Amino acid sequence: MPLRRVKFFTGLFARADDWEAAHDSHVERQRLHNRTMHSPGVVEGLDVTYDKGGLAVKVAKGHAIAPNGREIWLEADASVDVPFASAGHRLFLTLRSKDAEYDWRTDSANTGYSGNARIEETPVLSFEIDEPPADDGALVLAQINLTKGTSRIAQESGPGDNRIDTRAVRRAGSRGISAGLEIELPAVAEADSQQVNPSTADPGYEAAASWPAGKDEGAFHLAFVHPVAGEDGEVSWRFGALRNDGRVEYKLFIRNHGSESLHVRFRVYRLRSGSALLP
Repeated sequence: MPLRRVKFFTGLFARADDWEAAHDSHVERQRLHNRTMHSPGVVEGLDVTYDKGGLAVKVAKGHAIAPNGREIWLEADASVDVPFASAGHRLFLTLRSKDAEYDWRTDSANTGYSGNARIEETPVLSFEIDEPPADDGALVLAQINLTKGTSRIAQESGPGDNRIDTRAVRRAGSRGISAGLEIELPAVAEADSQQVNPSTADPGYEAAASWPAGKDEGAFHLAFVHPVAGEDGEVSWRFGALRNDGRVEYKLFIRNHGSESLHVRFRVYRLRSGSALLP
């Protein structure tokens, strides 16, 4: 789509479509910036929690950038009923933006010149059975694997049936930031192919790596963990810290949610104050 804008001149008789074209030019440039310079996802807020005794979920107010470049603002907390009629499916809680016209103006002398004078970009929350495609303009805020016969969701969140699972929520960011991680941040733990056995009991995490705190006790850590190429499966991970004899040791724990052993690749980075990701 070419970038165009309206050129006004003295004597131009501006019509409604001229003003709309001028407005659309600014809107499309902003959305183009969001699509090309930012990765889509949650900017702030929009946490999903248990509500109404397990009959609904609550979405906290917040701000997000959609895959199509739209900015979505949820001005107040919202409750969304869980569609238990769809039990037996994995449900996706999605957030979209929809244009809604308002502020009707009536020209009593010529009703053909009447219409809405404002547009509100309205956030729309809904549960869907199918995961929306990447170009749909929707963000997934949570998933619930709703089993047949279920009438309430569990209060506990995380992986598992009938629970609010937010592990796959995307966070908005700047495109290209990951390129600096390999260069600026040395890995404190890494593996290209480490076997992780299936979990047999909760919490089901097994230690995959450990490293000393050194002078960076209390440092933030960032991990990238995924199955190696050619192997399908789902994993989750968490950090732990052990203090012994005045020294602190950090650990990376990984859980295999499948029924077969899986090989994973991981990198763990220590983020120090003053790095590219911390103030």
